[in-house]
Amino acid sequence: MEVTIDEALRRGIHAQNEGRFQEAERIYRSILQSSPQHGDANHNLGVLAVHFGKIDLALPHFKTALEANANQEQYWVSYIEGLIRFGQLESARQVLAQGRQRGLKGDKVDQLEQQANGSEQASVSRERASEVITLYKQGNLDEALVRGRALLQQFPDDPNVPNILGAIHSSLGQHDAAIDYYMKAIELRPHNVQAHNNLGNALNELNRFEEAITHYNKAIELKPDYPEAHYNLGIVLSEVKRYEEAITHYNKAIELKSDYAEVHNNLAITYDLLDKLDLAVVHYSKAIDMQPNQTEIQFNLAHTLRKMKKFEKAIPHYSQAIALKPSYLNAYLELGMLKHSEGSHDDATRLYRFSKILRHSTGIEAVYLNHLKLWIDQKNTTQSRSDLSANYGVDGEAGFIRTTIPVDPELPKILCSLPTLSPHDESKEVEHKSASQIRRGGVQHSKGFNLFDSNQPDIKQLKDKFVNTVSTLLNSSIFIDDSFFAIYQGTSAAQPHHHLNEWDREFNLHSVKYAAVYYLAVGDTAADEPGNLKLHSPDILIEPEVGDLVIFPASRTHSAYYNGVEKRIILGVNFYKM
Repeated sequence: MEVTIDEALRRGIHAQNEGRFQEAERIYRSILQSSPQHGDANHNLGVLAVHFGKIDLALPHFKTALEANANQEQYWVSYIEGLIRFGQLESARQVLAQGRQRGLKGDKVDQLEQQANGSEQASVSRERASEVITLYKQGNLDEALVRGRALLQQFPDDPNVPNILGAIHSSLGQHDAAIDYYMKAIELRPHNVQAHNNLGNALNELNRFEEAITHYNKAIELKPDYPEAHYNLGIVLSEVKRYEEAITHYNKAIELKSDYAEVHNNLAITYDLLDKLDLAVVHYSKAIDMQPNQTEIQFNLAHTLRKMKKFEKAIPHYSQAIALKPSYLNAYLELGMLKHSEGSHDDATRLYRFSKILRHSTGIEAVYLNHLKLWIDQKNTTQSRSDLSANYGVDGEAGFIRTTIPVDPELPKILCSLPTLSPHDESKEVEHKSASQIRRGGVQHSKGFNLFDSNQPDIKQLKDKFVNTVSTLLNSSIFIDDSFFAIYQGTSAAQPHHHLNEWDREFNLHSVKYAAVYYLAVGDTAADEPGNLKLHSPDILIEPEVGDLVIFPASRTHSAYYNGVEKRIILGVNFYKM
């Protein structure tokens, strides 16, 4: 027997009351296929949409229901309430006036009128909201939180209150709580542009980048001329390395707000990452014109000018950064490097010493300072090269040390669980880009070059063993510059390369910088290409075993080729002898 519309409606209402919302929606939509103007089916579909926070989808159904039966008071109430929650207050007032003319009345209607007119009974007064905002801006966050929560209890339907509470929680670093409040603000007013933007900020702080992008885009969709949303979207697009898109939104933000110094700074950073250094300088300079007392911008411009070898132009900006922030370690260090490079050794020494004091630990400035002191004292720094010869029973011409550190059986598993990059991935990473041409095929390289900074107990233990072993061998303390691992599997290679960087060559640190390779797994030693370490000029082939540690000058070109099935795992370290 064919089901009537009334019977279908009863089934739909029953399913809705039982919480079987998808079934209820399916039934209501089937009713609308035969009777598109059906009042109850349209109204109930709208109620379902509101339940799921989709007020924009609910409004057309409420409107159709009201047009179908203007004598149904609930249709008026639902439609007006939906308009208010969607932020369309003027439309809500117009519909309410029409309802009043038709005899619409009652406590609920009076309450809706108060909300539509912004009554104190429905929404927070500007004065009370301002009290909380003032506390927030003054940094009195705990008191702001207490008052904000009290306002939310009193005015649960005002979308401004959860938005303010979200901002307070964000400032406290409580981004999960902030997200909940921003979501509440959006639920109360889906077209809440500021809440979408703020939600994007909180998601960005939690590295939930794709979700952040969604909400920034929603804010821009609702308000295309919102410069802050374009700026924030640019930031997160840069985080996910969508640099060209980021540039588009930074430029849009500048178009909307020409004196936006922060955008010029971030746009410059993006151009810097893309090696478009001339454009980076242009925008750093514009940012400084607008905010000359911004330390980071002064430093960023100096750093880029240094990369361009425009040392004379860089020096005033380093000096200004230090004047603005006397504890700016990196500014002292990089300015010291420039002074060192131009031969102003007294200035360089002073700046390196400041850097050393500020760091409270050993940093690269200690290497530069030590080497500069030796140079000034006219000591023969090349004597350190002899440490890699007969003192340790190694042929002097071979120029390497081979020793062992027993392998922790858990360490290969730990390294294999850490993030890695393929050669293709490395070409897209700023930190890896310059070395991306070295590796080929199936090799996976650790993400970053600071493995020994890990708090993982096994890695910390290996670092201690490495430092003790090498310091004893070289009879000297050491400074570790880079630490990383690589996993070779299948056809893979590290093509001929060395580990001297630009400043090693500039300061002639060849004699005090070393590279070390530690073998955690040697893989298929019977393979055609077993991955042996080849040192070049003169050519030496080293066939390592598990636990071997091979140390050689960082200036020595070396390579390895592998085509085994099993994983071959090495740990690399670049370090300086102090």
